This record gives sequence, structure tokens and C-alpha cells, in this order.
Amino acid sequence: MQVAFLQGIATISQVISNFVPGTSNLITFLAAQRTVYVNGGQTWSLKINNVSIANFAPAASATNYVSYSAAFKVSSTNQTVSFVGTDTRGGDNTAFLDKVRIQTIIPPVPTGLTVTPGSNQVILSWNAASGATSYNLKRSATSGSSYVTNASLVVTNYTDTAVTNGTMYYYVVSAVNAGGESANSAQAGVRPLSLSALPLNFGISADGLNLQFNWPSDHTGWRLMMNTISLGNPGAWVAVPNSAATNQIWLPFDLTQSNVFFRLIYP
Repeated sequence: MQVAFLQGIATISQVISNFVPGTSNLITFLAAQRTVYVNGGQTWSLKINNVSIANFAPAASATNYVSYSAAFKVSSTNQTVSFVGTDTRGGDNTAFLDKVRIQTIIPPVPTGLTVTPGSNQVILSWNAASGATSYNLKRSATSGSSYVTNASLVVTNYTDTAVTNGTMYYYVVSAVNAGGESANSAQAGVRPLSLSALPLNFGISADGLNLQFNWPSDHTGWRLMMNTISLGNPGAWVAVPNSAATNQIWLPFDLTQSNVFFRLIYP
């Protein structure tokens, strides 16, 4: 749109194309009152498809260009942008308009990223971001950095099957539209793991004072449980601290216990 003047209750309109339906947009422009005015100067309304999205009533003294803006959301590719003089103060008033620009608003950062581990897969989902037309799902083997785009998607869920059981992965997701890409979401970490039943292996240290328990690395994430009362007491099982972060652990013999039972469980 070119520089123009809005006199009295005149209207300036133009059809703008190539909008992306569902996106939010920002229109910015400069406006100045004519130096000769009546009853306080010009007022006007900004309309999209004949629906008012903002009204402007600058002081009559605003004879130098001032920047204004208004946001709107579109549902179709073509939009009619109109500046409508309202001249609510009455009289022969004019405003000058210049540098009208429209840009798509970058979508907000996606929220609610969740990760669910499986055997050789990670199931991910997140909340839709307003105005987003696609999402970049990113993965790293390092917490907090070195993310690489793993998939570009138009949906808010994904199953990553290019993973190895027992390995820790870190995910973030960003939202994209014609205006650009949002910042990354909060990170979510997950370790895929085998869900099949497995034997619990153990050994005794050379000095006979410690037990070593170990299980396959693809089952890292399972918890080693200990029961010092009886198998008939299901409430007596407690998790061995930090056992879910490894696939082997050493425990000292407790000679005060006559019976000690162990098992692996998930989750």
C-alpha cells in the first residue's frame, strides 16, 4: 500500500493476498495529522474484511509521523485491508498514512512436550501453538545443547524409532509459520528400553563383602527392588537408590538381615 491521505469519512482499501489461513499477523503503519484541523483532528478505524480491528484517535498535535500497529488473525488467503475515516470530532480533518506493512507473527513456543519410552522407540506429543503451520522436532544426546532437527511435522505427535535402548535422548520442539520459527520448547529427556522379561544376574566381590547385580544395558531404566521381610509382603519392596540410571550396582552385605530378596521391575 502506498502513502495516502484519509480525509473526512473517506475509505482507503486494498485486497492483500498470500496469507496463510490460521496465522496471526501484525499490520504497522505511520500516520500524521494535517497541520490544519478542526475540533481535534482526524480519527479512523482499521478494518479487515470490513470488521474493525482497531480505532485510532491521535491528538491533533500529532502532526509528525507516529507508528501504529494492530494484530489480526486470518482464515483465508485473501484479506481486504481498509482504513476508514470516522472523523468523530467533526469538521474538515485529514490524516496522512505511510509505510503500511503486514507481517506474520511468529508462533509462540510450544508447551507440554511429553516423552514416553518404549522398546527401540520414543513416543512424543506436545500442545499446538497458535498460528503454527508446522513444527521442528529436535533431538540431542547432550542435555541442553547440540539439538539437531529430527523431523519437520504438521502434527503435534511423533514416534521416533531411530533410537537405541538404554541410551539417553533429549528433545525440544519449535513452532514454524511464514513469519519464522519460535524458540525451542522446554527440554524433555527419555531413555528407551527393552520391556521384555530378563534374568537378574549377580556376583560376589573377591573379599566376600559385596554383591554385584547387573542386567542388559538395553534394560537401563528398570529399577532394582529389595525386600528384607518376605515375598509374602508386597508392601516391603523398596527401590535401590539410583538403580534406574544404570545396569549394574554394588550392594554391601547386611549381616543383620536373615533374608533379602531382589527383583527388577519397570516402570
